Amino acid sequence: MIDFMTLTWFHLKLFAQNSYFRTIVFVTTIGYVLMQYVAANAVHDLGNQTIWLRAGIIGTWAAGTSAAGVIPYQRAQGTLAYILDTTKGEAISLATLIIPAACFGLLAFPVAWLTSLVLGVSTTGITWILGLGVITLWLSVILLDFVVAGLFVLTPNAMLYESLLLIPILIGAGIYTVPQRYQMVVEVLGLFLPMATPVKMILQPNLVTGIDVLQMLILSVVWLIMAHFFVENFFTATTCYWRYGGDLMLKIDLLSLPYFRNWRTFVVSFVITPVLEILMIGLLRAQFSSIAAIKSVVAISLMTAVGTLLGSLSALFVNDQVRGVALEMAVVSPYSIKYWTSKFTAALIVALGQVIITLFLVTILTRDTSWISRAALVLPLLLIYGEIIAFVAIIISWQHDDPYLTANILGTVIILLSGVIVPVSLYPKWLAFLTQCLPFSQTMQWFLTGSGSLFLDSIVAGIWLLLGISMYHYQIKRVKRHAMIQ
Repeated sequence: MIDFMTLTWFHLKLFAQNSYFRTIVFVTTIGYVLMQYVAANAVHDLGNQTIWLRAGIIGTWAAGTSAAGVIPYQRAQGTLAYILDTTKGEAISLATLIIPAACFGLLAFPVAWLTSLVLGVSTTGITWILGLGVITLWLSVILLDFVVAGLFVLTPNAMLYESLLLIPILIGAGIYTVPQRYQMVVEVLGLFLPMATPVKMILQPNLVTGIDVLQMLILSVVWLIMAHFFVENFFTATTCYWRYGGDLMLKIDLLSLPYFRNWRTFVVSFVITPVLEILMIGLLRAQFSSIAAIKSVVAISLMTAVGTLLGSLSALFVNDQVRGVALEMAVVSPYSIKYWTSKFTAALIVALGQVIITLFLVTILTRDTSWISRAALVLPLLLIYGEIIAFVAIIISWQHDDPYLTANILGTVIILLSGVIVPVSLYPKWLAFLTQCLPFSQTMQWFLTGSGSLFLDSIVAGIWLLLGISMYHYQIKRVKRHAMIQ
């Protein structure tokens, strides 16, 4: 037990030095508070206490999925095989990795409460049942993480598959009120999730029964057994993969992205993940408005593609930093048109492919094509603006201990500040002002209502481009100076 606590404390200190594990909780929690705040403010429902509670749940689960993501993090460092190869057993070794990362989830509810307090959102509902619900939620998240980790040990694409868990499990746990015809699906999913009862304790404490508590205890035991089975039975195959598979050097940028490694990653990236993200934001919007216009769904799809572009360009450049390619480029040919054209083109292909597939599915399901011509006009602008924002993001975080920091923050706020949740005219004044800081809100308002100024967004994009060029010139000098010192 002492050895277990020592290892857990060691990894906790190690993860605390990496801003990613702190940032994912803060960015996710604050982002969802703000998105709900915008929607609630539009219908004058800031007294709804579920806003901060729901954001706390999402932040806690986000920390849980990042805990499972510790596995590819350790694999990238080349230390995972050694961490699991101990006399304590693979299950114990994985636990000492997962629990410290999941500990950051305990920050979600204080962050959500404080953010809501600052925004003037109701922060009532603090009772002993809430405290019990938060603790049991955190413990149930760790249980789910054990199973997820046992599966993620088997694949180098673990980070890519995180989105398959985050949204379906949250919806299945009951954080949203869904249309009546889908309620049965959510209830069935909840029967298999140990976190369904803690979520009910937090959002609907008056409806919790003894059966719910018994269900949580039984499911916790079942999931613990499943976790032990996955880890123990799949470890041998995983070890063989490490010894004989390894990471291959990819020759072109497009294939270096995880989306094209196999058909499974392609389907997840281009079909399942964007649909789930649209569903998540659509359900959030539906909690405060019964209007479900087709143009809003398309608008969310377009902005999701911009987020994908941001993530793709960031991943490409971070990969180059890890392999030393970015350093060589900065020293030998810092203004290589060929290098950056390759990066921008690869990210653009991914985003364009995703949005075409998503909008095709929207068309098939709704049989509504009234939005196509206007979407075709704004899509090129959005992708160009997205390339500019992504370029600034990766340059700002170049050589930072968390190279994804700026991209993660911008990836969260672009949906919030684009005006696709509610019209910008219904935003609070301070938040409406912030929407002008990114080149998306006017373009999206033009798409949705025909009244936005495309020229204004182009000016904002030009300012971001100048900022990116200036930052790039500064970072090149900094990287060269650092290389000379080494």
